[in-house]
Amino acid sequence: WVIIGARGELYRHLDLLLMRRFDQLIAVSHATKSEILAAHVPEAKIAVIHNAIDTDEWSRGRVAADFRKELGFDSIGPVIGYVGRIMPEKDLVTWIQTAARVAAVYPEARFVLVGEGRNVRTQAQLEQLARALGIGDRVVFPGYREDLLSVYTAFDVFLLTSRREGLPNSVLEAMALRLPVVTTD
Repeated sequence: WVIIGARGELYRHLDLLLMRRFDQLIAVSHATKSEILAAHVPEAKIAVIHNAIDTDEWSRGRVAADFRKELGFDSIGPVIGYVGRIMPEKDLVTWIQTAARVAAVYPEARFVLVGEGRNVRTQAQLEQLARALGIGDRVVFPGYREDLLSVYTAFDVFLLTSRREGLPNSVLEAMALRLPVVTTD
């Protein structure tokens, strides 16, 4: 249900219709369960099992690399970051617009969007928007990264602006690393 526009709405409605035919459904949050219930799926068919992560694995003590230094941000701050797919449904336009507002108040702030998408057009549009808003030199797209522990610990704040999420692992990972999270509802 994360595709934007008419096609996304069509897929969402088809998913909800098909869900009525399933024997059992698992929702990752109570909000997701409520949405499924609103599509007239019997409550007895829906179980809530929250996403979870191993907080022993996601701890600052396990960080091996200094991603902030790799980015050249070792003496710069604050660093606001995102980890996830670079896709329209993540509403990274709002993310970049928010970054521009923060940059107006904190000129030393830097912004990092870690991840990749199915096409490069979305990222190119975001880079163009950042330049148009005057922050192109402060926004970095380092691509896909394996070592997410060092990525998260390079951030001072984690920002997520998705239009629709169940219970995103990126938020759980950031919280496990005691990183302040700012997100849309």
